Amino acid sequence: MIVKWVIPEMGDIVNRLQHQRRVSTVIVALAAQFVCTASFLPRCMAEGGVRVNVTAPEKRTIVHNVRLPGSLEADERVDLYAKASGYVKKVDVLIGDAVKANQVLVLLDIPEMADEIRRAEAIVAAKNASVTAFDSKVTQAERAIDSSNAEVLRYASQHHLAKLNQTRRQELRKGSAISQQALDEADSAVAVAEAELNIAKTKVASAAADLLATKADREVAVAEEAVADSQLGRLKTLMTYAEIKAPFDGVITRRKVDHGTFVRSAAEGTSMPLLEIMKVDRIRIVADVPEAEAVYVSRGTEVQVNVSVMGEPPFPLTVSRTSGAVDPRTRTVRIEIDMDNKDRRLTPGMFAELTFKLATRPNALVIPSKALSSSGSKMFVFVNDNGKAARVEVGVGYDDGIEAEVVSGLKGSEQVIVSSSGTVRAGTTVTIAESGL
Repeated sequence: MIVKWVIPEMGDIVNRLQHQRRVSTVIVALAAQFVCTASFLPRCMAEGGVRVNVTAPEKRTIVHNVRLPGSLEADERVDLYAKASGYVKKVDVLIGDAVKANQVLVLLDIPEMADEIRRAEAIVAAKNASVTAFDSKVTQAERAIDSSNAEVLRYASQHHLAKLNQTRRQELRKGSAISQQALDEADSAVAVAEAELNIAKTKVASAAADLLATKADREVAVAEEAVADSQLGRLKTLMTYAEIKAPFDGVITRRKVDHGTFVRSAAEGTSMPLLEIMKVDRIRIVADVPEAEAVYVSRGTEVQVNVSVMGEPPFPLTVSRTSGAVDPRTRTVRIEIDMDNKDRRLTPGMFAELTFKLATRPNALVIPSKALSSSGSKMFVFVNDNGKAARVEVGVGYDDGIEAEVVSGLKGSEQVIVSSSGTVRAGTTVTIAESGL
């Protein structure tokens, strides 16, 4: 019984030992493979090297183009509002109608304003009559002054004669040639003439005061007349707003009113325009240029415009103006391109594709963009140097993602590595699989 149990246990032990030996063999093999690939990579690769594709830098003229979307806008666009409240009495235009500047497009009926104008006209007429009446009073006052002045002259003359007569009688009385009564009569005549002269002078002063008061009243009446005229003029001006006219030659692009519609004055806070008019015989093409390219764009920059819906080839234009400032929200610069559209082939809102010719560089050294690598802010390429990969730092100019301009670091005779079958580092043994030389 003891032998039967011992033998199976020995068999299990032997099996476990054999299994551990096989596992150890696999581990040793994997470790050896890892050591070869990780610790002795250059030696392992030396047997065949990394297969690479190379090309030579090419010298030629490159053109820096940028393609951007744009939209077509009317040269001028205006929403027409009512500046007086009333009912639409007449509207003679439909969308698409061509109109001329100052053409009446909408006529409003404003009966309340017509009543106010009649009332204002009556007030103006009354003020005019008042001014006329004061003009008559001024004339009368001036005549009263003239009459009073005449009386002053007459009574002054009488007073002078009375004084002369008094003097003569005083001399005669000294010689007892006349009686005392005759002298007293002369004295009395002088007193009466002097009193009448003073009364006449008082009338002159009173007439002058009346003239000043009348003129002051007339000035008030004239001012009131001016106020009434101004009010009438304001109402008449408002009444002209009953006629909504075209501000320029253009096309009606929206109409939101019909006959009988009640519209409120825009001054009362309404936000609904009655009509929209656009000037479309001239079109502005608008685009937003990223700030990186905006430094190359200015007035006169060439641009090819393609309006694909027209089914026509692109046509050349030049930039008419730029905003001159970068929008901080989009980091773009707004540009505009003017073009004639007298035949009205193009309509506002169309999409356009714009190709800007930003810069031309003759004799540029060009390599494929995929050959470039970066380390921080530095750019570099790998070149084949007698079967070894050599790292060369380069300066890069224009790069459109397909081709890049090398401005420094390469002479043009190098074999630039553009792709490889494995990892390439400085000193890696390389085998050229394909050459673009």
